Amino acid sequence: MFNLTLLIGTKLKNRERKFLKETFWYSLTTISFQFSRFFCFFVAAKILGPKQYGWWSLLSLFLLYRGITHFGVIPAMNREIPFFIGKKDFDRVNKIRSVTFSYLLVFSFLSVVVFLFSVLLIKDRLLKCALISMVILFFATQLYHYFQVYLKSSIQFKIMSLQQMLFSVSLPLIVIPLTIKYKLLGFILGQALVIFVICLYIKKKICFRPVIDFDKKELIRLIKIGFPIMLVALFYGLFTSADRWIISAYMDSESLGFYSLGLLVGNSLFLLPRSLAEQIYPRMVKSFGEYGNLRILVILKFKQLFLSLVIVIPLAILICIFFPIVVEIFLPSYLPSIEVIKIIVVGFVFLTIANSFGVFLLSINKQIIYLFVTLFSVVLNIILSIMFVKFGYGIVGVALGSAISYLIFSFCSFIAIIFILKKYGGENAA
Repeated sequence: MFNLTLLIGTKLKNRERKFLKETFWYSLTTISFQFSRFFCFFVAAKILGPKQYGWWSLLSLFLLYRGITHFGVIPAMNREIPFFIGKKDFDRVNKIRSVTFSYLLVFSFLSVVVFLFSVLLIKDRLLKCALISMVILFFATQLYHYFQVYLKSSIQFKIMSLQQMLFSVSLPLIVIPLTIKYKLLGFILGQALVIFVICLYIKKKICFRPVIDFDKKELIRLIKIGFPIMLVALFYGLFTSADRWIISAYMDSESLGFYSLGLLVGNSLFLLPRSLAEQIYPRMVKSFGEYGNLRILVILKFKQLFLSLVIVIPLAILICIFFPIVVEIFLPSYLPSIEVIKIIVVGFVFLTIANSFGVFLLSINKQIIYLFVTLFSVVLNIILSIMFVKFGYGIVGVALGSAISYLIFSFCSFIAIIFILKKYGGENAA
């Protein structure tokens, strides 16, 4: 027993050294990617103006909810591959990759066909062109998402870092000129073009040779695992986008444009903690498959949470102090965004905490519990935001409602974890 504990401890120390090295480079390229993306979207907000940028904010929800089109096979792949790598079952790993890729193509094609038929009902020419452009961006994003999950689930963060650096360079070089020339259409198609280029790069780096496998039995197994995770992601997406729907319903596109600048800042703050979660999740699942011990996962979870807060809290303070000055100087037409930015930034600190707890619940296959916590938070967010709008607080009220719901979301997720730890102790909870 002592030798086994010593062996596990030695393995974990070696993995921790590798993790810290990968985290440094991945975080560095994530910062580069974050700055590049923020810069492009910031410039686009200035070029497009609050109204058209508000349109983009609404159209981008199409990408946010794209997960429903694959019925959970992608999140199932993200969980099952590191689990079976931990079990040393590499034939199963290749099987999962092939089945997931095959059905992703089928589901994506069917989704595109359905969406194109619905576009025919739109009469406004500019909106119709924008929606067709979003279809192209949707398909590019689906492929990119598969390759990202391929790399993350296999813990190939060196290639992830390289593709992020390439993304950082390509994005402004392609997107900004196209946005200047073609406005909203150029902004959308420019992103699609960059994503296709990155997909080709990743394909070459991993020597990807797609194997078509329509194994229905494996598909059903993956859907059973991934569908609840997909629902979590769907409700999480609804949770973090309910504010935009409420503004669209009760206000105009210009108000949505003001609010969207705050979201841009909040998402840039959240990017580094999200990158840490992306690195820690496959490692937690792999360790769970290898040892079946919750204590190991708890240690990894709190390391992730500590690193995330060390990054997020100082950044949040700096943004609240200096970004209003940036808006006044460079984006004076977005002055109503200043109060919103401060509230959203505080809310995203709580969302960072909740995200850390969520990674733990998904790692131990407790996505159903996380689903109910997320669903409760969605309802709370909608109720609070509408209530504050009715009281006359406008977009500031929507931001406040979201921030409060993020706080309660993190608290409920923490309570769920405490319950699980008390019930199972250090044993396998799956």
